[in-house]
Amino acid sequence: MTVAQFALAAGADPVWIANTRRLLKLGRARSLVMARRLALVRVLHAELGLGLVEANAAAERALHGGETVICTSRDGSISLSLDLNRFESTFLASLSAARTLGAPRQRGRPPKKRADPLEAAIAFGIDLSLLRWNLAQRPADRLHSLDANAHALREMRAAR
Repeated sequence: MTVAQFALAAGADPVWIANTRRLLKLGRARSLVMARRLALVRVLHAELGLGLVEANAAAERALHGGETVICTSRDGSISLSLDLNRFESTFLASLSAARTLGAPRQRGRPPKKRADPLEAAIAFGIDLSLLRWNLAQRPADRLHSLDANAHALREMRAAR
């Protein structure tokens, strides 16, 4: 996965991803598991206001432990829960977009479109009617014509 594809899959800016990885000491691997984890960390941090360390710990618990309750208030009256199926669906849609839209660009100049060689020959001024007539003949007739031409050339050389 390229950096651009990884960033699209995680739903974050590449700079945010690099800084978050450095702060959380997550390493530099660009795997699907890491993109999924950073996508959840980004949602918990940027959209719900959790700190990066808390968001990372909650993402770890949710993705690997299956825990759906992110955090609760001290008295238990308020809890923040995660719909893991919806998150997975959203992440997979982002991953699909990353793989199709974030494909690496081709190196070098784009290939030139080649013209049809027959059209190029006609545009250059070559008359193709004799070639077409010869190709319309049966192979035996073409061989007979070739032998006749070879015989004529031998006679011309001998006459010198």
